[in-house]
Amino acid sequence: MSKSLVFEGIKKNWHLIAIIAVLLTVALWGASREEATAEGSLVRSTGETTAAPGGRGPQQAKSKWTTLTRDARLRADIENYERELAVNRNSSETAANLYRLANLYYSNLQNYEKASLYYEDLLQSFPDYEGLNTVFPNLVACYQRMGNLALERHTYKRMRDYYPPSSQEHLFATQSLGA
Repeated sequence: MSKSLVFEGIKKNWHLIAIIAVLLTVALWGASREEATAEGSLVRSTGETTAAPGGRGPQQAKSKWTTLTRDARLRADIENYERELAVNRNSSETAANLYRLANLYYSNLQNYEKASLYYEDLLQSFPDYEGLNTVFPNLVACYQRMGNLALERHTYKRMRDYYPPSSQEHLFATQSLGA
């Protein structure tokens, strides 16, 4: 390949080369300003996390970043949700935050006692919450893992009372009770 063909190709595609140069510059500049973990969690270098609007966990701030471990990220998310619940229990996000907290304790930390408290709070405070079809089974699983047969059975009875007799949830609860 001759030099003249190379230069001719560059002249014809100068706009593509300019775009690639800009993208590389932006990427290098962004990489020098932030450090991200494999999970993508970021925290301010002072150790302070910032909450996203609506209580959706830590959010990037305009500061130098350091990495967070998975456990620290979970703790930061939990602290943010709990703080938001304590400050504004009447928020439109309260039910979703209770659900998120319960799921974090249930799935990520395997703290079934804490998870059950948040699931119970959600059931009591928001009986029309759209995600109850997963709340009831998760609550049952919490009680099973805690070895609390009485509360497990009580939750199945509540499921039967909550759902119409023709629903799958009602049938499942009835079968689980052995009735």
